[in-house]
Amino acid sequence: LQVYSMAGKPIPAPRFPDSLAWFNAPGPVDLADYRGRVVLLNFSAYCSLPCIGALDDLAWLANRYPGRVQVIGVHMPRFPGERTANHIRQVIARYDISHPVIHDADGWLAHLYGITSDPTVVVIDPAGQITGATTGRDRRHKLDRVCAYLLDKTGQRPGTGRMPRVSRRRRRDAQTLAFPARVY
Repeated sequence: LQVYSMAGKPIPAPRFPDSLAWFNAPGPVDLADYRGRVVLLNFSAYCSLPCIGALDDLAWLANRYPGRVQVIGVHMPRFPGERTANHIRQVIARYDISHPVIHDADGWLAHLYGITSDPTVVVIDPAGQITGATTGRDRRHKLDRVCAYLLDKTGQRPGTGRMPRVSRRRRRDAQTLAFPARVY
């Protein structure tokens, strides 16, 4: 994990601009709503296999620490076809993404957080400070150790701020072809 600080002082996580489009959330989300939780900002392009592969690790972490770790996806489109809201909705349905997703169509948020590659996960501690970031695949165990350390260090339980609720879609029948690539 690459650790972030300025002259040994923690860096507060920048707020999300209200102008960005949100999916799987009732509206714009404020990081202050997640105080007391570890937030994992997942900067990725959902056309990338490494980015898609990271979704399982992040879902595992969210399930391992329910109410204590919150994943927020930040979609950074690579191609023009990925810039549409419809594309994001299809990706969310295809990969059964349940966490909130920000559509960073112009890369403004990625620039603000200094993201230069994907997938990158930025770790924000329960106090709202950027702890570090890691890039690439297979980060489950590294992030698990960081989340456990931060939660143990702060001794904080789930925060008292409001936590946006997302209604769960009914899972499709296992026999239903939702997004077939080919039929032989």
